[in-house]
Amino acid sequence: MSYNIFNQVHLPLKLALLSGCTALSENNFPDFSSAAKAVSKVEQALATFHHQQKFETENLLPLIFEYEPSIWVMCISEHHKVNNLARDVENITRTYKRSEITSEKQELMARLVLSFNDFVLYNFNHMDNEEPILNEILWRYYDDKFIQQKGAEIGSIMQGAGTALMSMAKAA
Repeated sequence: MSYNIFNQVHLPLKLALLSGCTALSENNFPDFSSAAKAVSKVEQALATFHHQQKFETENLLPLIFEYEPSIWVMCISEHHKVNNLARDVENITRTYKRSEITSEKQELMARLVLSFNDFVLYNFNHMDNEEPILNEILWRYYDDKFIQQKGAEIGSIMQGAGTALMSMAKAA
């Protein structure tokens, strides 16, 4: 079996998404401190998502386009769909943070949970679907050394949220 770059590329996002889900599940609204922590975890997950997607779009998908443009089109289409879900989550968190009315905050928190769950589910399904397809193409056209070099680049791009989340996971 060849080097699986997605073990590195997707891990920070998976951890961030799970951390956001956990924080939302532990949220004890109307305890605003608890809610603020949950919203912060969701924002961290969104930031990690944007970093991961940027890395994939700039560093991996061009390698796919070179040999399999139809697969590239499929991936870009999926990225557009998940970006729309991210935008929904971002809009709800922004509105939640601006709101000062408890009943409105409670309704927004309920919407955030549903929207974030959709975002998480779509992301996990997307990653599970794309990983074997993209790996097969990468393995067919590139050697492990080249793929590992690309994998090393993810470390510098994903510093911060992803690194902190990976440290948390190792400590657990």
